[in-house]
Amino acid sequence: KTAIVCNITPASTHSEETHSTLRFAVRAKRVTNNATVNEVVSESALIKRQQREIEELRKKLSSGGATVGDDEIHAMRREMLAAEVERQVLANQL
Repeated sequence: KTAIVCNITPASTHSEETHSTLRFAVRAKRVTNNATVNEVVSESALIKRQQREIEELRKKLSSGGATVGDDEIHAMRREMLAAEVERQVLANQL
């Protein structure tokens, strides 16, 4: 739940600010937000997900007649892991 506190004063010298604050409060009441839980992915879950993806890619390649060496797969896995870690760091900075 989100709460906004708007302060006003009865002093006539600040009537314009009070009016502006009340207009803001009316607009703020209409705002709705939908909170979602951020997905926290452990390193082991990330590796499992990547292994499944690698297996799917191997199947696609084998059906097409092409082969991929284990070294290439490990290099791709390292690149994907590095990209995912970088994405998480950037997401945490926001």
